[in-house]
Amino acid sequence: MGSEAIAEGSSLTVERLLAIAAEHTPNRQIFEADQRIAQALVTQAEAWSNPEIDVEGGRAWANDGEHLSIGRVGVRQRFELPEKRSRRIEAARSQQALATWDAQWLRVELDQAVHEASIRVAVVQLRIPESEQSALLAHHVLDTVKRRLDAGEATRSDWLRAQVDALQTDQERDRGQRGLVAARGALDALCAGALPATYSVIVDLDDLPDVSLDQTLEFARVQNPRWQQLDAVVEQRRREIQREEAAADPDLTVGAFTGREADSRSVGVTLGVEVPLWNRNQGGIALARAQLARDEAERAQQQKAIRAEIQAAWFGYDQAVRRVTSFAESLSPSAKEALTLAIHSYEAGESSLLDVLDARRTAQQVVRSHLDAVEDAQLARIRLDRAAGRLPEARP
Repeated sequence: MGSEAIAEGSSLTVERLLAIAAEHTPNRQIFEADQRIAQALVTQAEAWSNPEIDVEGGRAWANDGEHLSIGRVGVRQRFELPEKRSRRIEAARSQQALATWDAQWLRVELDQAVHEASIRVAVVQLRIPESEQSALLAHHVLDTVKRRLDAGEATRSDWLRAQVDALQTDQERDRGQRGLVAARGALDALCAGALPATYSVIVDLDDLPDVSLDQTLEFARVQNPRWQQLDAVVEQRRREIQREEAAADPDLTVGAFTGREADSRSVGVTLGVEVPLWNRNQGGIALARAQLARDEAERAQQQKAIRAEIQAAWFGYDQAVRRVTSFAESLSPSAKEALTLAIHSYEAGESSLLDVLDARRTAQQVVRSHLDAVEDAQLARIRLDRAAGRLPEARP
């Protein structure tokens, strides 16, 4: 789907935009490289030591002056104890879990950025018809003033005020078009230039459900990639302690040899063991334990910060939704009704032009503020999702 060219004027859902961004983002290469690094560490940990081969040759002189040839060939292989080997491999595999959560967090950040940019495009798409409607209304008022001026019922000052008001609405409409181009460009940048010059975004801006703070905190504890990263780091440190403790265990070296000396031949086996007399890896063990203590303290601090971030984002979202509700239920209907009455009163000669202009500007400001509130609420929800580490498809 993502490799196909997107036609001009396409209507794109947020889900489609997320898929496009995921396919084209450099984060994908970062994730794949991290996975290869983690797998390489496991492969290295699973590798056995290479065998050693000794070849000896020379000449010997007997007491009677006879020259004798001597030679010896031996092979040695070092073996780790099973527990030592398994702990080293487990420590390497713990890096894979950490890389997976790192990649998951990269995806959360990308998805939230794309979602935010999509919301901004969708809101600007609504602002344009609103500004066009305001411009039409301003020109309607201008035509009404012109008719009344011709009939001697309006003044030249009214005509000038109406012209200025119409010009301002035209300029605001043009700014809206430029704003749409800028918003589309920002979203296209997140999609690595894969989007066409013109397209529209399909978003349900009225989707502002109630969100439980307790459930959000529980979700973060179980699935937040940042939270899981911290747990994965601590688990990795514990595995490293086990690895360093096992590293003090001596390895066994098993060998075999064959040799020739004068008229005799010899074969045999050897067994060697390292004696941990001077170095029992105390430094490595102490370092691993210190790193664990540090990472446990950092985990507690960071998880506390995540909870605080979620709580702040939740309260911000709750307040933003309340503001949207206030506009939808009272302010917007009242402003529209006041504008309609003002226009009818002016056309009937019962009010002044200033009353009409004031009502139009108030109604326009209410509409803009309503859209601002909707945008703020949607962005607040996205911030809450990011704080919780929730991807868009995991929304309740």
